[in-house]
Amino acid sequence: MKGNRLGGTLCGAMELAMHLTGEYPDWWPGRKYDRAVLAWAGSVTTTTQREVVQKMLLGCEETDLKHPLVGTGAIPADSLIKITNRQAGVRNVIDQIKVHHVSGGESIVSFKTYEQGLSVLQGVFTFVSGQVAKTDPDAMTLNTPVATIGIRGTQLGVDFADGKNLTVVLMEEADGFVGEVVVTNNGGLRILNGAYEATQVSGIAIPPSAVFDVPKSKLLDTFGESLQLLPTEGNNANDFGLDDASVEELIEEAIEEELAEDALEEEEELAEEEEE
Repeated sequence: MKGNRLGGTLCGAMELAMHLTGEYPDWWPGRKYDRAVLAWAGSVTTTTQREVVQKMLLGCEETDLKHPLVGTGAIPADSLIKITNRQAGVRNVIDQIKVHHVSGGESIVSFKTYEQGLSVLQGVFTFVSGQVAKTDPDAMTLNTPVATIGIRGTQLGVDFADGKNLTVVLMEEADGFVGEVVVTNNGGLRILNGAYEATQVSGIAIPPSAVFDVPKSKLLDTFGESLQLLPTEGNNANDFGLDDASVEELIEEAIEEELAEDALEEEEELAEEEEE
């Protein structure tokens, strides 16, 4: 049961703290993240963010790590690394909190308020639907101001960083599985069903672009940071080897592979011309 003053906010704060720190009680039956996460905490206004959400997470409305009450909330004091405030016209409104994760990484929770509008929900992210919507694109959808994305059990990357131009990239999962994505708006429809296929949309009435392939180096450059935060346990997610190497290292490897493939294609074309 959920209603006002029944503890829903406290429960949400405690679960968020568990994911940020990676510290779970033995009885916890839900998802467990074995590495640092990137999370959002949403509120209606900056005032309710400070007086409710921040207070639940930190133990008080203060944001100075040296304050004696900071760290008495859902996030333990010894897990707090840094608190960054936002200039919002309201005192002590937090932009983000950086938290120690038991894996050795650093989780980040960013605070968003719906009064800020669409701009706070822009960005770049990766998404794995798992077993959801394997056959019906209407079973799971992502709605954006410029297009609706129908998902058929797959991993994809979404780049909506400027809030105007949307790029959707279909990725292969860890075992090589590739699902399907249907991108629709008032201008038309595009279907992605091959690994690294993509389309771009720049307006609700403008047709999605022709399908094009995204080089692995470009994919890693755009989605590398979000792939590093993608949970891989139990969901067939593909982090493209970012557990063992940095984004920069994998981009360099991908560029070398792409150059080698281009050179091989040129050699084959020359050989065909000579035969003719």
